[in-house]
Amino acid sequence: MSTQNKWYLSYDVLRIVAILGVISVHLSTFFVINYKPNTIEFFTENIFNGLGDYAVPIFLMITGALLLNEDKPFDDKKFIYKRWLPLALLTIFWTVFYGLFYGYGLPALTHQPASFNGFLNYLICFKGSDYPHMWYLYMIVGMYLLIPILRLFVKRENKKYIFWLIIGCFIIQCIPQTLGFLTVDAEFTVKDFVGQFYLYPLTKMIIYFFLGWYISNFKIAKNKRIIIYILGIISALIMVWSVQTYIGVMPSIRAYVCSGADITNTLYCIAVYVFILAICKDKENNHPKIKELSSFVFGIFIMHVLFLELFLQVIYPYSKFALQIPVLYHIIILTTVFVLSYITVLIVSKIKYVKKIFYLK
Repeated sequence: MSTQNKWYLSYDVLRIVAILGVISVHLSTFFVINYKPNTIEFFTENIFNGLGDYAVPIFLMITGALLLNEDKPFDDKKFIYKRWLPLALLTIFWTVFYGLFYGYGLPALTHQPASFNGFLNYLICFKGSDYPHMWYLYMIVGMYLLIPILRLFVKRENKKYIFWLIIGCFIIQCIPQTLGFLTVDAEFTVKDFVGQFYLYPLTKMIIYFFLGWYISNFKIAKNKRIIIYILGIISALIMVWSVQTYIGVMPSIRAYVCSGADITNTLYCIAVYVFILAICKDKENNHPKIKELSSFVFGIFIMHVLFLELFLQVIYPYSKFALQIPVLYHIIILTTVFVLSYITVLIVSKIKYVKKIFYLK
């Protein structure tokens, strides 16, 4: 699917769906961390947590589809100075902002002592937050540097080579990551064995750049899409079931089935991405509000943790919720956080220069 001179509805829908997934995962994380597996809170929120785990990979697939698009002219210097550098500076700015929030702001609101160490710990390794969303920006800042190199060979004429790169990533990264649960207590793991081959360029999240580009450029037949959907549904069920069943005896279970770099999560994310592309059917986006909302996703991503912390810890924590129904609480807080984040970005978007802190032009 060429994106030259067109603004496709599918990518905007994917962005919006992905940011909703991010907020849902971070909200449900509070319950997964603080409640035991035999509680209704854990059971309910574990479902939300697992089903929302498509979010980060979807963002990466969109990036791969758009920035590796050979139909669009690419200037490496312009890319570095106009896209990478502003993003790098914003990453520093927002890291300091949230460091101050966790070191001084949130303690003041919850009547706890301020902590300079808390500020430093967040800056260095995001400690002090159950939702360390800034890690994603650091990852993107690093992965953006690969774009000029990847564009040299990620082309439609190299389709079969990119396909085998995807297969290679799956074999080197996803399979060992999932099989790690078999050697969780061993001194030498499956991942350690694979690591001895030093195929590090095929590990971590690079697979999603390739997948986004590949799926967006080559049509998938209906019968193959059905297989992808079935695998995606099965994978989602395995993710939710595994965490619910084994987290009590294996606290690290999510690392093997919901990490973004394992078999089940990857298959699930592919299914979500393919499904949305299929229902949007290469339609151009002629809806100004959807375009606007899509352009605000970066800002919503930045702001949602601030509002999430305020509601969960200060304004309306679950313990004070009148109806102790986790599904209802989840929907209310998810909607409220999303709307408040959107309104914040909308207001800032009207202010010249200031809007740049939300990566808005």
